[in-house]
Order: sequence, then structure tokens, then C-alpha cells
Amino acid sequence: MASPSPSPSPSKYNKLAGKNILVVGGTTGIGFCVAEGCIEHGARRVTITGASAASASRAVERLRAAYPSAPADSIAGHACDLSSSHSSDAEANAERVLRQATANGTEKLDHIAFLAGDASGGATPIAELDARAALPPLLAVRVYGALAFAKLAPRYVEMSAASSLALTAGALPDKPLAGRSAVAGVGGAIVALGRSLAVDLAPVRVNVVSPGLVHTERFERMFPVDAEGLEGFLGMAKNNTLVKEVGRPEDTAEAYLYVMKDRFTTGEHIRSNGGVLLV
Repeated sequence: MASPSPSPSPSKYNKLAGKNILVVGGTTGIGFCVAEGCIEHGARRVTITGASAASASRAVERLRAAYPSAPADSIAGHACDLSSSHSSDAEANAERVLRQATANGTEKLDHIAFLAGDASGGATPIAELDARAALPPLLAVRVYGALAFAKLAPRYVEMSAASSLALTAGALPDKPLAGRSAVAGVGGAIVALGRSLAVDLAPVRVNVVSPGLVHTERFERMFPVDAEGLEGFLGMAKNNTLVKEVGRPEDTAEAYLYVMKDRFTTGEHIRSNGGVLLV
């Protein structure tokens, strides 16, 4: 009789257990859910950042309340303002957070998930677009901020294929909407940036996640309409997907957890959009 197959190692698929993870832009929405997922997968330490100390503190309180058994020092939050148009300011703020998350570089990070980004505002007809005014705030956080963390990563991240950096784009580069050329252009730049950084930072893996329409706190701020109007918009958005749903942050967060865990995935563009590109 053949011997029974050995049981799988309990750590074979629990790849985030004991890891040190930084979620930039982790105070609300998808980023907050990424932090939750890391905690649930047994991360040793999860550090989140927000645009202000107050927002980071509130998010840490929510996480500690949701996971009371987690050691107090396993969840931390810090302010990290990346909105300056000067890349040197973004780099200084990024390095401060990286030092805090790694005990001044002595406890290196395993993963960075970068989800920071200001609300992009409403649509602007191309004939009315002032590129010099529209692009700097979009680039400041999403591109300059991401580049700052990427530049500093070799000092603060374990340089191995088990480590990763995930950037965030969106669905607009793949499926443009009228009046969103500036936002789509920046999103496309992030996709290209992720592929290039995968080469520059190897063996650390770099991937880009592009969420579709996800119902988060920011989503509601971007569409300041009455409850009836919001429900109407959500209904229309659902009909524009194959799954007939609007994204939930806890579902899209799984894409970020995936690229942390699959050490053979790098330079890729991962989409979580309900099949909107096929409608």
C-alpha cells in the first residue's frame, strides 16, 4: 500500500505570517482593508500611513479594536504627507516613515503596499483642461510619492524575491472616460513605472494593482450627491460590470495580498474591476 501523502506544511501558504508590512495610504478604503488582511494573515507588524497624524491614529484605533488579540506594538500608524510638488519633500517624509516602520533600518520591511492618492475630482472637458494646474497634484502623491518609496526601498526592505512593492493605478488607462485624460495619463504612467521598477529593484518584486470602481469613503466624497442620486449612480455602475456589482474594498484588497505572497510575480499589472473592460 502506498504511503499517504505528507500533510502540507502549515506555513506553506501562510506567507505573510511574521512579516513586517507597510501600507502607505492605509487609513481608509482599500488600504485599510489591506492592513486588515495583513493582520489576519499573521503579520508581525503592520504600519499604516495617512495624510495626517489624526487620520493615522483613528485608523490604528479601529484596527486595534477589530483585532484585540493582536499585540499592541504590532499595529502602528504615522503621518506621511506626500502632497508637496517638490520631490525632495516627498522623499524626506517617506524616509521618516520608513525609519519608523523599521526601527531605523534594523528590522527591515518585507512588503510595501502603496495606495496613497488624493481624490482626482470631477471630469474636465479636454478643451478646458489646464494641464499645468491639473497634473502637479496628481503626480505629487501617485508618482513622486511612489518613486520616493521605491528609491529608498533598498535601504529598508529585505532585498529578496520574497519581498514586494505594490503600486496603485486604476481602470482609466484601460477604459478611458470623457474628461479624465489627465487622470488616465497618470494611471498609465504608474503602470509603466511599475514595470521599470521591477527591473531596477530586482530581486524585490514590483507590481501594479488597478482597482475598478470600489465603494469606499473616498468614493462617496468624490460623488457628493444625495442618497437617492448615489444609489442611482451605483445601480448604473453595477450594470457596467459583468458581475453586476460595485467593488468592495475587502475584495480588491485581496489583489494586494496576492502580489505580496506570489514570489514569482513581478512587473505585472493586476486588475480588480468586475469585468468592466469586457462590457
